Amino acid sequence: MYKVLLVDDEYMITEGLKVLIPFEKWKMEVIATANDAETALEYISQNPVDLVITDVNMPGMNGLDMIAQMKEILPNVAFIILAIKSLSMSRQL
Repeated sequence: MYKVLLVDDEYMITEGLKVLIPFEKWKMEVIATANDAETALEYISQNPVDLVITDVNMPGMNGLDMIAQMKEILPNVAFIILAIKSLSMSRQL
């Protein structure tokens, strides 16, 4: 099984991804979630994963900076980057 880490500052997003994506179908298992980049970096330093699905916009360190640091720790990890905008943010554009 491939090990997956979900990273998003919104709890409902990580929980929703667990329900909506058929991870088992692709021989994947969500082994952990993190609500910020710092927590995710701490986790992978002790627990290697195969795939990180992350939000790009998070408080503190953003997803792109987190990915750069993760690549130093786990050079072969794969990433999926989420860029979800709320309706209120879309109206501001």
